Amino acid sequence: MQYPVFICDDDQNQIEQTKKILGAAEMILSDDEEIEFSIASATDYMGAIDYLKKHKLDGGIYFLDVELGGDTEEDTGFDLAALIKKRDERAQIIFVTSHADLSLITFRRRLGPIDYIVKTSDLDKFRQMMVKTVEVAIYNLHKFNYMKKMTFSYKIGRQTRNVKLSNLLCK
Repeated sequence: MQYPVFICDDDQNQIEQTKKILGAAEMILSDDEEIEFSIASATDYMGAIDYLKKHKLDGGIYFLDVELGGDTEEDTGFDLAALIKKRDERAQIIFVTSHADLSLITFRRRLGPIDYIVKTSDLDKFRQMMVKTVEVAIYNLHKFNYMKKMTFSYKIGRQTRNVKLSNLLCK
């Protein structure tokens, strides 16, 4: 199965390293079914916004750096995550950053990332964390797809209701 992946980091070397790790993850995680990643990237906030506006977002895995271009106040990875969450309800957000102290902002802003990975000089440990997090993202997407397939959803005003298909009676 193919999964869209978007990487936004102001360090091109970090983007390349993430791509290499994702290449290894394709092989490691392809036990039951073949896994393939369709990877796109941007090195700054505006580049990411341009990409996100031009492409349909549905069930993507997003690797976002918190600090884009030296600023942690505006046009950050947190801002991108908020935008992505509005456009892709199945978004799997993963923050990859050297700022361990900013992780609480993800809770305050209700961004719901699946992981907050702090960059480390221990490359093996970093790879293991990345692959494990990608595995969790894929599991979450499968679970979401299954739930969507097994439920009937309808809206009344602002409220969305879900009913298990097994509970529906047809005449």
